[in-house]
Amino acid sequence: MTLDVQCNDPWNDLTALLGQLESQHGRLLELTEDKLSAVRRNDLLRMVEIERAQRRLAAEIRSTEQARRKRVETLAGTWGLNEKAAGRLTLKELASRASAPQAQALTERGAALRLAMARLARTNRLTSSVCREVLHHLRAVFASVRESLALAAGYSGSGVAVASSGRPLFDTIG
Repeated sequence: MTLDVQCNDPWNDLTALLGQLESQHGRLLELTEDKLSAVRRNDLLRMVEIERAQRRLAAEIRSTEQARRKRVETLAGTWGLNEKAAGRLTLKELASRASAPQAQALTERGAALRLAMARLARTNRLTSSVCREVLHHLRAVFASVRESLALAAGYSGSGVAVASSGRPLFDTIG
């Protein structure tokens, strides 16, 4: 879903790509919020679906980011900058070389993208924290179960845990 790589007007293309990145990060935020909800509901199937969708969207974002970099390199090339120097240009530096309307559009798109990325980062931290807490809780539950059954080798016919005879099953039955 990346913009076509025809460079009619690199300034407009760059602005559009920033808008596309903002939209993609917004969709990723929605998926992450949905994932958090699925974790809270313990909906494993939905978590797996979301993970797949997140991977597809991350690939789209990488593709869009690559197209954005190409546009910046195209612009930087017209100023005599090499690829490495183009990669270090900030949005503010780019906007300073654009006409007033283009600079304003770039600045607005850049600010919106930064906001979308900050929201996503905040939600990712929350989701990560919730997952760590769930994992910590489950480990504690399983550890307590292991402790209570540490000496038990099985259960009797009445359901009571019984100690091991000390002999492997194969040796017992021959």
